[in-house]
Amino acid sequence: MLTIDFDDFKFDIVPTSRSIEEDGVPYRDWLTLNVKITDGNFSGSVQWLTMPAEIKKFQQDLSQAYGSLIAGNFDIEPVQLSGIEPQFLLAIGVANAWGHLFAQYTMKDSPDGPELKGSFGLDQSFLPEWIRDLDELLEFRGH
Repeated sequence: MLTIDFDDFKFDIVPTSRSIEEDGVPYRDWLTLNVKITDGNFSGSVQWLTMPAEIKKFQQDLSQAYGSLIAGNFDIEPVQLSGIEPQFLLAIGVANAWGHLFAQYTMKDSPDGPELKGSFGLDQSFLPEWIRDLDELLEFRGH
């Protein structure tokens, strides 16, 4: 599970099932994730179908960005968690010269349905835990 829990903001990604026809093969290995965001009085939740390779790419990009940040290089490209299925997008970039991060999200129930969009700030100290939590998502085998 991937979680952020601030006073008036909560973000969760929880795996609910996995369908494996061929382990690790694109389009033959899918995770169903429940993405839930509560931001003040607004909240939304979607079931997002994604391939483990999409999560792995986000994890690798996030790990590389974190390595740059702790080395003092704050000029990093934004890191995105997105997939072929359009229900969820999370983009994380550097907000300032101290390495604070700014994240933007978009959730939608269907490709042409209503959207919940927002943003939040976070400290780079969250990244190592997120990188480890992504391993747990990738290892999920539930049905």
